[in-house]
Formats: sequence, C-alpha cells, structure tokens
Amino acid sequence: MSALVKRNLLRYFQSKSNVFLSIFSPLLILGLYEIFLKHNLSINFKDQMVLLNQWLLGGALSVTTLTTSFNILKTKVTDELGGQKANLLVNGLSMRQIMGSYLTASGIVGFIMTTIIYFIYVIFFELQGEFFINFEQLGNVVSMILLNTLISVAINGAIVTFIHDESALQGVGTALNTMSGFLVGAYVPIGIVPTGAQHLMQGWPGFLTASVFRNQLITTPLTLSEKKYLGTIINWGNHQLTHVEIYLILISVSVILIIITMLGSRE
Repeated sequence: MSALVKRNLLRYFQSKSNVFLSIFSPLLILGLYEIFLKHNLSINFKDQMVLLNQWLLGGALSVTTLTTSFNILKTKVTDELGGQKANLLVNGLSMRQIMGSYLTASGIVGFIMTTIIYFIYVIFFELQGEFFINFEQLGNVVSMILLNTLISVAINGAIVTFIHDESALQGVGTALNTMSGFLVGAYVPIGIVPTGAQHLMQGWPGFLTASVFRNQLITTPLTLSEKKYLGTIINWGNHQLTHVEIYLILISVSVILIIITMLGSRE
C-alpha cells in the first residue's frame, strides 16, 4: 500500500494546477482580507492589527487542510474513470486498501500544505510588523494541524466515497472552496452574521478547529464579548465547549466518518 500512497502523492505534486487550486482558498482569504476587510475590522478593534492577523490565520489554517486534502482525493474518482482501479484490484489490493492509500496520501498533503500556509501568512504579516509568534504555543498549533487534518480527511473521504463522475467532483470541489471560508468565519467574524448562520457555523467541524487555532494563536487579552464576536469560544446552547470537549467531538466525528468511508469502499 505504501507504493500506492507514494504514487498518489507524486500525482498530486506533479500537477501544478492541483497544488494551486488546493491553496487558492487560503490565498483568496488573505487577498480579500488585505484589500477589503482589514480596514473595517481595525476600526472595531482600535488598530489591533496583530490580533486581527492572528484571528485570520486561525480560520485560514482550518480552510487549508480541508481544501488540500480534498484535491488529492480526486485521484480516487479519476482512477475509477480511467480504469486504474480495476488494475489495482487485479493486482491483489482490496478496495479498503486502495481507499486507505487515498486517505493516507490526503492526510500527508493536508498537513504539509497547511504548514506551508502557516509560514506564508506568518512571514507576510511579519514583514509588515503586524504579527507576534507565541513560540510556547507552536507545538500546540502543530498538534491542532494534525487533528484538523484528521477531521478534514474524514469529511472529504466520506464525500468522495459516493462520487463517481467528474462533474459531481468539480461541483463539490467548487462548493467546498467557496463555502469553507464562510463556515469557519474567515471572511467576517461570527459576531456579524445572523443568529441562524451562527448556529450553522458552530456546528461545522472546521469552525471548531478554527476556534481552537485562534485561541492558540491570539496573544492579545480579550473580553468575553470580544471572544464571542471573533469566535474564539463556542457555545452550544448555554454550555461553552472546552478544548477537551472540542477534541473529543472532532475525534468522534472523524472515526464515524472514516468508518462510513471504509464501509462505502467495499467491493
């Protein structure tokens, strides 16, 4: 199976368009933020640019893992359409092994590309003198990237399992690239959107990871109202989720989705 994982990785990184499309969403988020959003947000937060940049990075990291891990999973559909899946089965690999190779490669790509986006954002903001790296939290950020990779691969794997044609694949990919930024509150803080949309966002796993990222990245003390406005805390009903509860929710959802994916991959 390791050879198949390597082959999936090579196919991804050899396609410049695939790599670019994978990081298009986080780069778009950065561009829109710099051109349209930064000034208005800075008025509300009295020019606290370091705070706002750290908040933005938290959302971008959550989006990146989802979009990059999805793009490499396209290989699953192209293999089916091109007849490669049948060749792999003839060579003795089971459908679960084949799907496992896609998920493994997806996880590797998701982690690598998210780490790259982290450094792109940090370097960009550092050159402007508008970022502060909390090195004590760096290990926690890396750990969160790993957990975000797990839930992103699980979500994308469950989706791609039931896609068998290219038009549907492109449609889902476009929807993910478009909606992921909004669902994690990367374009506007959650405090701006209507209550119904807030409930939707707080139920999305990507928003949970973005919230933890923001807690780990933001170095500026915040009031309770500011935390709610920026989405660094999450309330389900009258209960504020702790980080441990968020981790357990993400791991549980990941396990369920991976089981669904593997069951859906049976011959």
